[in-house]
Amino acid sequence: VVEIRESAYRGSDASFYRLHLGLFPRPLAAWPPGGPAGGSLEVTLLGDPSGEIRKTLEIPKAPGPSFGIWAQDERGIAPSAVPFRAGPFPNALEAEPDDGPEQATVAGEGQALCGIIGRPGDADLFRVPLKKGQTFDVNVHPGRLRSPLDPVLTILDGKGAALASNDDAAGPDS
Repeated sequence: VVEIRESAYRGSDASFYRLHLGLFPRPLAAWPPGGPAGGSLEVTLLGDPSGEIRKTLEIPKAPGPSFGIWAQDERGIAPSAVPFRAGPFPNALEAEPDDGPEQATVAGEGQALCGIIGRPGDADLFRVPLKKGQTFDVNVHPGRLRSPLDPVLTILDGKGAALASNDDAAGPDS
């Protein structure tokens, strides 16, 4: 018997949930969380109680905000997909330690910067070479990829001084 109820017994049409019972895999996120459209990429699905699931992913040719990775193993197939971003850029994956400007992961212009906040107080820094007068639109996508991360994005100059910062521009995403 499985019982699900609203704690104060005040449920309504606005109270909804999704419950899955079974032995199937149930990962929470993909690493990296995105990749260049039209290619193949080794991904690790994280958060499944049985451990990490590794697979080679064929990414659609047309870039889009997300598509799903369906986890499947000998126990079955996940009832819903793990979100994944197919975009126009290759990935730059963070390399720890990268908590200060002198340790920042070096990335190129036109790369998707991918990191994992792995412990309390962790910060991921990327060094991207830019030219004076260039304009960029910078977005952090954890909420749109089903991550609980509430990021704060700060752009620093080459010496580590803050030039701009944003918190919660797109819901909890910066």
